[in-house]
Amino acid sequence: METKIITRAFVATKKMQPLSTASERANNQTQFKDTAILRYNAQSSTSPKHIRCSVLGKFILRENVRASHLCSLKHKDSLLVLGKDISYVWDVKNCMLLYETIEHAFDAMDITFLLHPNTHQITLQVLYDDMLLKPVVNDFSSFEGYSEMSKKCKKTFKKEFQTFGDLNGKALTFPPLTQPSKAILQWASKSAYDFALEGSRSHMCAIASEPTSAEWEEMAKAVSPTAKY
Repeated sequence: METKIITRAFVATKKMQPLSTASERANNQTQFKDTAILRYNAQSSTSPKHIRCSVLGKFILRENVRASHLCSLKHKDSLLVLGKDISYVWDVKNCMLLYETIEHAFDAMDITFLLHPNTHQITLQVLYDDMLLKPVVNDFSSFEGYSEMSKKCKKTFKKEFQTFGDLNGKALTFPPLTQPSKAILQWASKSAYDFALEGSRSHMCAIASEPTSAEWEEMAKAVSPTAKY
């Protein structure tokens, strides 16, 4: 049976869900982040204040790294169509630890994370041309060890990820067998590509990296009910 690809615009149900309080959401978010740090082995071994961003691969102050929902609270009804309970929104497989500007770009669908089923890699893909020159880091002092670097080392360090263009196509690294949900990744990436390609904002970089129909179909097979994810 062909696996259907669900977009963020799809509303799975009109059934009203009980609203959680702000304190409940805050508690859930704290636990969500703590669980993700453990799953992705993201805690620095030398500093309790620093955790690793899944994209940059660097240890950054905990408050500057977000536990980002791949399927956010506002899109949680789509989980039902993906065969998951709404509570899955708080599942650690629905999480990536992202530096704050990267999370903001992902939530705005300016970037996405693309699953490559043949290599099992996940790459960051910039979808809009105006994002390519947008700076990624707003405060290098939040990076572990930065303040102790020499001026020369700081200059070299900064060059690694000056802009989102430097991150375009970058493969993310996770501990063995701990990638996020493939089904959620496929849903998020297909939604983001569809939105970008149908819009008027310049998106040549999305056209350049868009998977072919055969590749989307391969992804669909990878996240079918019989696949492990």
